[in-house]
Amino acid sequence: MAKRKRRSFTKEVKAEVVDEGWEGSLARLYLLQELRVTEDDLRAAGEALELKPGVEGSFDAIRERARRRNDAVDAEFYVVSAGNRTVLE
Repeated sequence: MAKRKRRSFTKEVKAEVVDEGWEGSLARLYLLQELRVTEDDLRAAGEALELKPGVEGSFDAIRERARRRNDAVDAEFYVVSAGNRTVLE
């Protein structure tokens, strides 16, 4: 995949949404397909992401707080995404 600035991809998505009447998530997925983005490209993008401070520890903290209130509770987290599973893995 050719290197692209995030801003230009975002502008293309917005153009599809406004000009063509697409729903935002579908416009992103369509453009990713048109750009021939591979699973490896998505994995590399995910590896390059920098998490906001506190994100990594917050899931364990929430689980622990739930256990303190009720030790039968096992908190689980799900990401509802429009095709971004590979980026998040």
